Amino acid sequence: FMDWVHEADREALARDREAGGDARGATHVFRMVHADGTVRWVESVSSDHVTDPDVGGFIASLRDVTDRRREEEAMRRRQAVMDRAQAIAHVGQWECAIGGGTSLRSQPITWSAECARIFGGDHASPPTLQAFFEQVHPDDRAQVMASSDAMFARGEPSITEHRMIRPDGAVRWMAAHAVLFRDESGRPMRIVGVTQDVTCLLYTSPSPRDR
Repeated sequence: FMDWVHEADREALARDREAGGDARGATHVFRMVHADGTVRWVESVSSDHVTDPDVGGFIASLRDVTDRRREEEAMRRRQAVMDRAQAIAHVGQWECAIGGGTSLRSQPITWSAECARIFGGDHASPPTLQAFFEQVHPDDRAQVMASSDAMFARGEPSITEHRMIRPDGAVRWMAAHAVLFRDESGRPMRIVGVTQDVTCLLYTSPSPRDR
């Protein structure tokens, strides 16, 4: 069996099996090489029945997951390109689902790596929508909240230019655009937004307040 496993995956697969990776229901994903040289990705679900006198060996089911792996790799490449583009443009994307029996402000957001960088946060630990708003500069918070309220009341996009305070105290200028999506019955479903750090533009153009 191990002779069919791609040489680049043999060591990891053997190490996993030696560490008890063949307990009942253990799952392994690795490459196998066909007799004609074709390489396919395989998902194996195996069980160790060596001590079972009625079996005396391993039982495994194999599933070809090559297409799934290709799709996953394509998605990773697209995400890498998107992350790079956002980093170059200093544009971050965020989203907030609405519902679940909790208040809107306590809903957690999901954000892109660049959005987390812009706000000085941790990509793996996004804040709640309330904490998101609390980073808006106190002098600009009223206009941001008014724009958000109008988005819910009239369905118009929320478009603002405001300052944001990072956890390290740095003040950055943001150009923000958010859109509210509703379900078929008209109930708010999610908010999707983009935020661009435009602080660098202040060195070459008037303040957003003056434009």
